Amino acid sequence: MDKKTAKENELKVIDPKKLDSSAAPKEFEDLIDSLGSFGHWQRVIFVLISAADVFGAFAMMLPVFTGATPNWSCRQFRHGNIYMNGSEVNNDTSEICEYKTTTDTNFHCSEFAFDGDFTSVVTEWNLVCGVSYVKNLINVIQMVGLTLGALCFGQMSDLAGRKKPYFLAYSFLIFSGFGSAFATSWKVYAFCRFLVGLGFGALMVVNCVFPLEFVGRRWRTVCGTVGFWAIGQLVLALMANYIKHWRYLTMASSISVKVMCFFSFIPESPRWLIQQGRYEEAGEILENIARKNNRPRPDFSQIVQVAKDERAQEATTRRFSTFLIYYELAYNMSALSGNRYVNMVYAGLVDLVAMLSVIPLNNTIGRRCSIVLFVTLALVGNVVLLGIYTAHKENEEGAPAAILLFTLLGKSAALAGTYVMQIYCAELYPTVIRNLGVGAGSVAARIGGIVAPSLVFLGTYNVTVPYIVSSSLCVVMLPLVWQLQETKDRALQDAL
Repeated sequence: MDKKTAKENELKVIDPKKLDSSAAPKEFEDLIDSLGSFGHWQRVIFVLISAADVFGAFAMMLPVFTGATPNWSCRQFRHGNIYMNGSEVNNDTSEICEYKTTTDTNFHCSEFAFDGDFTSVVTEWNLVCGVSYVKNLINVIQMVGLTLGALCFGQMSDLAGRKKPYFLAYSFLIFSGFGSAFATSWKVYAFCRFLVGLGFGALMVVNCVFPLEFVGRRWRTVCGTVGFWAIGQLVLALMANYIKHWRYLTMASSISVKVMCFFSFIPESPRWLIQQGRYEEAGEILENIARKNNRPRPDFSQIVQVAKDERAQEATTRRFSTFLIYYELAYNMSALSGNRYVNMVYAGLVDLVAMLSVIPLNNTIGRRCSIVLFVTLALVGNVVLLGIYTAHKENEEGAPAAILLFTLLGKSAALAGTYVMQIYCAELYPTVIRNLGVGAGSVAARIGGIVAPSLVFLGTYNVTVPYIVSSSLCVVMLPLVWQLQETKDRALQDAL
């Protein structure tokens, strides 16, 4: 017996005829259950993969602090070659972009004085008055990067596997984020944020599917929901409270050693390997799972035969609305009254509660009803906010506690709905195109993210516009959700 044949018999994967397949599991989920549906080894791998959520939260929520606009006043006005100090103007120059003299001469503010104990891209490049739109434009550009990243890496991870695209996207996110701290102009900074969006969009597509392919069907909701995004928000708020300079905060939020430390430790998806015909590699990984979980050596000869037969023969969910609502409310938090660091802590805590609520709801009432519930809560939050702002047109800071409460309600409900939908996407598509399908769903979500900063900017002219749009999308989305098929407790499909 040669060395290769001995290896095949040892792993019990290459030559099914030499195995007793009568008791062999016929579905991959049954095999995973026999190895430990969510054993110690899977829990470790899940934590290592999902730790990327922390840096994803850093990257996406950083503009709340680095794009904040402090109170400012005009230090100097200019008309052609004529200059006028702000102190020479009789009235208050706070946030005045233009001053008209008694002779009807218009002086434009040419030098600004910013208050506050922090810096941001606004204070760095004077993004007020005629260029106040730029900070929201940067967010739009970042979301365009997310869309392209999700679109490109969805298919790449179906062709090249889950592991290599995951670490490639993670590395790209970290290095582009760190590089944005050294931008010399807002245009260079916007390009860097585009690259950050590209890396994050790519990472989230792979990160959504990767851990689900190691666990049994009962644990898919947990692995698709429990992450470290909310923890990332809490840590970011703490960092921003002590690191006041936007460049140092950007660098601090981009430092990670995970890429170098855990590349060899995290394995490729055995489910993907089987569908690619790489049975021996899949067998080694599954045998390692059994050994680490103290389970008997696996026999998946029947699964190998089914996979060979399938190889011989050879829905984008409604994610646009929830993503738009989430980022519209998230990016608008910098405009809320109160301490923005404390507000971010509240947001992180509420998001954590929302994330954990998905698990029991998803496992009891199912995916479709869970989405309906969370979309309804998001609708309630937006409708109440619309009513508050409509009732306080003369004073947009009226009822600050209620505004914060229902902003957090709408934001967390949208996030919870997004968690359910990403699980839905992963369950609706077979293994051979799962990342491509999740990528398509992510593209729809990222388009919502692109629109969100524009809604926030429109809100500076009419504060009710974002809430009218978000409420309308919730109303449209509710009947559409009922067209989706329920996937609760269904085995994942592997082939087309």
